[in-house]
Amino acid sequence: RVLVGVPRGVPSVQNREAYLDFLARYLPWYAERTRGRMLVLFTSLRDVREVGERAAAAFEERGLPLFWQGMDAAGKEELSSLFRERVESTLFGVDTFWYGADFPGETLETLVIARVPYGVPDRYHHAQCAALTQKEQRRKIYMPRALSKFRQGFGRLMRRESDRGVVHILDPRFLDPRNRSFLKELP
Repeated sequence: RVLVGVPRGVPSVQNREAYLDFLARYLPWYAERTRGRMLVLFTSLRDVREVGERAAAAFEERGLPLFWQGMDAAGKEELSSLFRERVESTLFGVDTFWYGADFPGETLETLVIARVPYGVPDRYHHAQCAALTQKEQRRKIYMPRALSKFRQGFGRLMRRESDRGVVHILDPRFLDPRNRSFLKELP
């Protein structure tokens, strides 16, 4: 019911500029081949906006509607409605679309996970590391959250037994043996 692919030749996410440039070129090309029906999940609103702005003209040239979180100050509900109404559209989203968004039927046939959903190390993260040790914090908090978010993101495509589609993971780190735990999260 679902095909999971990790394309080779994707630039490292650590080379942010090359990675975002790749996404801005690859996503319109791929959307044209799938006739839209694509939800692209990002981990950064800044990346959503940059890729959305860079890719907008390429989507328009192909006659495919593109929506992204933060565009024209549209909220989650408005973007969800637009995505459902325009079957051949593509939607770029962040956290609010990783959880609880439901796009049944033909609306969503391709899910793209732009990056493995690790959390951003912030002050809270560093305080947890200081209290628990970095290894324990990673084992007890950091990885369980990342795995849960990955599972939830995957669930945007596979909601019902009748659902089918393709999941593309565009983060080369997914193939790293240290990230095998993400594969175990797939049903």
